Amino acid sequence: MKIFVGFVGVAGTLAALSALASDQVGTLAQVEGNVKIFSHPGKSVKGPAPHALYEGEYYSVQEAKSGSKVEQGNIVRTAPGSKARVLYDNGDQLTVSGGSAYRVKWAGSGAGGKPDLNLMYGKVRAMVAKGGPRSNLTVRTRSATMGVRGTDFFVADGGTGPNAGTEISVIRGEVAVKA
Repeated sequence: MKIFVGFVGVAGTLAALSALASDQVGTLAQVEGNVKIFSHPGKSVKGPAPHALYEGEYYSVQEAKSGSKVEQGNIVRTAPGSKARVLYDNGDQLTVSGGSAYRVKWAGSGAGGKPDLNLMYGKVRAMVAKGGPRSNLTVRTRSATMGVRGTDFFVADGGTGPNAGTEISVIRGEVAVKA
């Protein structure tokens, strides 16, 4: 089994993640190819095997399938040639291209918290309803931070090689961008 070791750790405790999980659970509506969900982040091994250690945090690694839940703090990773689509209760969608990984967390607590998507590498397309729970979403890559205001947009992170940088395409709505 191949384990990818390039994830950036994001601080947070399991207790906080568990308390907020019901606020942001999405469902994988479409899974094509090799898609994994990294869950149960913590300083010690928790959750079902197999496990992976990334930047000082342990994760339980599971094969994703249609109908799998994506909870607060999970990492969704797609292998090259694979893809996944995450649906949220209000109809917001996130399509994850092959060779990508992202993590969503909520800063703050409860419904007043601010959603934050860390695109570690790869490409995502998000369709976010204006006025919905993710309409104040912040998307972060290595080189840019974007504030989403209810929109349909595409973000690609070129990594650290010759294609380094962030590409942003707004299809509909507004995205505020800063380096």
